[in-house]
Amino acid sequence: MAEIKIEKKKPIWPWILLVVLIILALLYFFVFANNDYDDDTIDTDDTEQVQPIDSVAVDSANNTWEEQVATDSLRGDFTTLSASYFTAVQEKSKLGSDTLYTKNTLLKLVDAIKSKAMENQMELETDFSQIRENVIGITDRSQRFTSEKFKEIAQKTVEAAKTIQKKEYPQLEGEIKKAENSVEAIDANMKMSNQPEKIKTFFEKMAAVLKNMN
Repeated sequence: MAEIKIEKKKPIWPWILLVVLIILALLYFFVFANNDYDDDTIDTDDTEQVQPIDSVAVDSANNTWEEQVATDSLRGDFTTLSASYFTAVQEKSKLGSDTLYTKNTLLKLVDAIKSKAMENQMELETDFSQIRENVIGITDRSQRFTSEKFKEIAQKTVEAAKTIQKKEYPQLEGEIKKAENSVEAIDANMKMSNQPEKIKTFFEKMAAVLKNMN
């Protein structure tokens, strides 16, 4: 009787294990690797967004006044320049107490008066170009912006406004008088920071004059 040889089948589980490992490897590559990439991208975006935005904004705000003070040419018509002055006067807490702000508000007033004179083709006795240069030249380090200096320039602006008023706006005589009185009330020997209400009153009276000239 012939002997029948029975060959044992090779186990199939190693192949199954290999396929499982391959599938796991593919899953890791497509799922986990992509997640890692996304995380890296997010981290990079966060890094780019971390900027001292507030500091930049503050620097821009601080430089605005200084740049305007350093500008030595008139920009815009009377309506534009007077509107800029009105906006400055609204910051009442800074008038008289903040030297740079007060100086620049005075500069805006000078520009508005000069512009109104040019609009009406009037020659002013006061050289406003020189006054403007004097205001711009006043700095905390070189020449102190004292009440005496402020009053001197304020008087000249009122005188110029009065010249324009007499020729073009006779109905504003009362407003001009109030402005003159506000200048007289300023004590040239007292610090501006000690009389901010008087400084503020002058700016407000001149604002009333300019508004009625619009």
